[in-house]
Amino acid sequence: MITSGASAQYLWKVELSDNDWRFQNGFQVLNCKGDDCTAAGIVFDYLSHFNMMMFWHSTDCGINWNIQNPHLPYFHDAAGNTNLFIQVQQIDSLNIVAIGKYQVMLHSFNGGETWIKQDCNTYTELLSVHFSDPMTGIFTCNDMANPVFATSDGGMHWKSVGIDFQQRYFSTCHSFGSGKFSVLGFIRGTGIGSVLTTRDNWKTVQESKSIVDSVHTPNWQNYFFNSCRFHGMDTIIAYGYFMDSIYHALISRTIDGGLSWEKPYVSRIDTTKHGYFWAGIVNNMTEIYNDTVIAATFDLPKLLLSTNAGKSWNENQWQLDTSYGITESTGLSWTSNGPVVIVGSGLIDLASLILKGTITRSFVPEQIIRDKGIRIFPNPAQTEVQIRSDIPLHSVSLYDMLGREIRNKLTFGTKNISFDLHGLSPGFYTMSTGDHQKLGKLMIRDE
Repeated sequence: MITSGASAQYLWKVELSDNDWRFQNGFQVLNCKGDDCTAAGIVFDYLSHFNMMMFWHSTDCGINWNIQNPHLPYFHDAAGNTNLFIQVQQIDSLNIVAIGKYQVMLHSFNGGETWIKQDCNTYTELLSVHFSDPMTGIFTCNDMANPVFATSDGGMHWKSVGIDFQQRYFSTCHSFGSGKFSVLGFIRGTGIGSVLTTRDNWKTVQESKSIVDSVHTPNWQNYFFNSCRFHGMDTIIAYGYFMDSIYHALISRTIDGGLSWEKPYVSRIDTTKHGYFWAGIVNNMTEIYNDTVIAATFDLPKLLLSTNAGKSWNENQWQLDTSYGITESTGLSWTSNGPVVIVGSGLIDLASLILKGTITRSFVPEQIIRDKGIRIFPNPAQTEVQIRSDIPLHSVSLYDMLGREIRNKLTFGTKNISFDLHGLSPGFYTMSTGDHQKLGKLMIRDE
């Protein structure tokens, strides 16, 4: 279910917008890895009326951006053909790949300083691309005979995997390395789909159950999934929309690689009150980062937030440091220091912005126990921490920096407590009592 009343709130600050009246930036897609981010789009030149494909690169988690020119003109002909960017992946700090709709594949091996146009070995529309490492990648395209291609040399050569996929098209692909790949596929003319996975470099292929069970899901034919996010080979979050008289935000999830799917999450957003017919489409989603996922809906000023790897969702209002009205997100990704997003009102929007998100409200109230002789030691700690108190404590909980409860312990009125930290990631945490009184900060360091 999607519940209301988010447990965390992000403030979004504009980090990149237009600063020269002669040009207009049309940001289209975005991806981040660690501290590095790459956005791709179009620069509209009002003086020469010459439009160029362009990249913007950040090495400080999306705060400052440098423009990078691949020297590729943007085109859109009368038949509707275009080389519009549809995806970019920041593989690591040096390696970046981007694809445009028709045979456009650009690769950088030096952090975006230079870009190489690669031959993707198909004449059809590209749909999705993903690399598990700088050399190993996969892409999907609209070729009915050969819809899936793979590379082992950084995209210098692409080869069809040679599988008969029975007239499917694939909206999302993922490379896990070591011969393991997954693709989200649909029988043409339907929007239901399933996940196809290989663990032996396409020698054998396993198919998941359908995302929507036509036997147990009423009106199953009205469910459509645009894309998905992979988190390992087991946890997959698919998203899209449910259509009746209007469109409703829709999310489905599996934690066993597709052997079973949780019932789709349909938003409680009443789009009729907002007057938006398309408002319920989930059109963008971050990767899963420490169990947190952010999804964006089309044409509605709301985000969907999950802090348990997609098991449940909250509605989150956009909070901006500007009066700009958000109608669509075309790029949404995590850095090592919070989320970054592209917002606008269309794929070639003349008023799109890049925003950086910082958390402003968390689960843990700022009420602090004072003068109670609370001691937390050692601090920093590795595998165990001791808590000493002048008052009885009935339970103790540990929260991460996003305010999520990571671990708790019932203490039944004890004043001297040993708290186990095995298996927890290094970083800063908060310790609180069961009634949300803050005990103090704790740093966990590497063992």
